[in-house]
Amino acid sequence: MSRVFLNNTILTFSRQAVGGVATLVISMIIGRVLGPEGQGQYSLIVFLPVILSSILEMGISVSTIYYVGKNDFSVNDAIKGNLILFILLSVLAIILGIIFIYFWGDSFFKNINIELFYIGLLVLPALFLIKYLQCIFRAKEHFFEFNIVFLIGQILLFSLSFLAVYVYSLGIYGAIGSLLIARYLSALLSLSLILKKYYQPQSVKLNIKLYLKKVVPFGLKSHIANVLLLLNNRFDLIIIAYFLTSIQVGYYSVSVALVESIWIFSQAIGLVYYARLSNMRDLKRRWGLTLRILMYVFMITAVSASILYIFAPEIIEFIYGSKFLPSVKPLRILIVGILIFTVGRILTHFINASGRPLFNSYISFTTVLVNIIMNIVLIPIYGLIGAAIATSTAYSLDSLIKVIVAFKIKNEKYALLDFTLP
Repeated sequence: MSRVFLNNTILTFSRQAVGGVATLVISMIIGRVLGPEGQGQYSLIVFLPVILSSILEMGISVSTIYYVGKNDFSVNDAIKGNLILFILLSVLAIILGIIFIYFWGDSFFKNINIELFYIGLLVLPALFLIKYLQCIFRAKEHFFEFNIVFLIGQILLFSLSFLAVYVYSLGIYGAIGSLLIARYLSALLSLSLILKKYYQPQSVKLNIKLYLKKVVPFGLKSHIANVLLLLNNRFDLIIIAYFLTSIQVGYYSVSVALVESIWIFSQAIGLVYYARLSNMRDLKRRWGLTLRILMYVFMITAVSASILYIFAPEIIEFIYGSKFLPSVKPLRILIVGILIFTVGRILTHFINASGRPLFNSYISFTTVLVNIIMNIVLIPIYGLIGAAIATSTAYSLDSLIKVIVAFKIKNEKYALLDFTLP
């Protein structure tokens, strides 16, 4: 493992750790000040723009890293092409969001001021700009800049949320306003650093048709998997909101926030690891690195998962207060699924870097379908426990299938599974 890779991993892990703590503290502030109902409302309001930006992102981030890493396109091409896509998709996402809220908002978001959902849509351009620019840092393996921008954004969000919600008691409006300001400042900082570090005004004019023809199809193949993964992680919230109440959403969102904190290490190493794998030409070296990374990540995740499982009641009461103790049971069930899913998360990068991103889409489609069906069946009967069981089952299935596919790729037998792949 090279020194550069190790340094990037340590730096990115530090970024994820600090960002994770900031996210947890923000959740704590909202939960303690606004209670379970306010926590649930905030989670649902943020859920809509996150889902829209993720669905319409089209996998451009993954595709940019892949093609810039292989020198098929220059950084200048990526900047120009991604800025054009940012404008087009931001407008489309806002329009679709308005349509969804207007026609279906009252059905899915009961007893919540619909005006807040329209305000939440304003964050969409910032989310797209951040996604499409920060991937360029990753493509060039410039993780210092990538991590600094993220940390500044999280610190801003924490500071603004603390002032708006805790100090000035601005309630849910203060929480949403803080999110908007923090994300736009982070997007502007990303743009400034990217233009200063990489952009060359006198470079060859970009053939935008050629760029889109290569970047979008490849991106969509891995993107389908990423969207389905997000649905796997978050769709239970919308089903809970439909069948239960925003208070129940609040309890469950706390369980999700805590259980995802044990992903910090795997997320950090994955960000560095995919860029490195994409630059590797030799399959055996790529597989060897994958196995080493998987071993380290699983061991560290298992330790943190065990601690969280054992001390779940004490941790929840300390951070959020005793009124959130109903979050303990779903949290413990989710921990099991999250630990198993660590394997799938790492193997996802190996499959993508091996040029077979559509495999991840097939797998994710299967597991999301299982998750949605199980949530619809179990939530009305078992409530939050049913949601946790459904999600953990889907995580486990995802990892099992990816292990099988990764071994076939490693043994160069993926042609048996392959159809319509480049």
